[in-house]
Amino acid sequence: GVRKAVAADKPMTEFQGKAALYGTRAAQSDKVLKALEDKISVAGLAAGQATGLVGNALMSSEQRRVDQAQRDFVNAVLRQESGAVISDAEFANAKRQYFPAPNDDTKTINQKRANRELAIKGFARMSGPKGSADIDSIIKEPLLPGVEGTTPVPQQAGGKSGASSGYVETRKTADGRILGKKADGTIEEIK
Repeated sequence: GVRKAVAADKPMTEFQGKAALYGTRAAQSDKVLKALEDKISVAGLAAGQATGLVGNALMSSEQRRVDQAQRDFVNAVLRQESGAVISDAEFANAKRQYFPAPNDDTKTINQKRANRELAIKGFARMSGPKGSADIDSIIKEPLLPGVEGTTPVPQQAGGKSGASSGYVETRKTADGRILGKKADGTIEEIK
């Protein structure tokens, strides 16, 4: 076991560093997407993206965050592969591969989430022990992205937490809303 500790102390190569950078960005984006995807109108998001008026009133702030997270994710994945500027066609193709579209069924949506996870795992593998630990910490980090932390809600003793709040954690957003995270990972607005 002594050898492993030494390996983690070695500085990352440039390749590993890049993979870690893109991997952490992809993991962070995936977190935003998982937190918000179920709450936004995919049809509304698609319409906003198609017209290019992403900042317009048609899109809720949640849709704008999802749009940004999708862009970050695609940029991380495609930049890593080619290093070049991403064409509209490549972007559209990656969107079909990784993100829910109007009329996708549950199976398809889950498949797309799995595709994102695979991409992130790929980055973790390429980035070596240090980078992989960084990516892992983002995946495991309970904090909701872009949301400031409050203290987690303490669980009731005896495993009957459902009666009190049902949330494993609550967060106050910058704009004053309260979000609750349930044990199964879903997030909803409390008030």
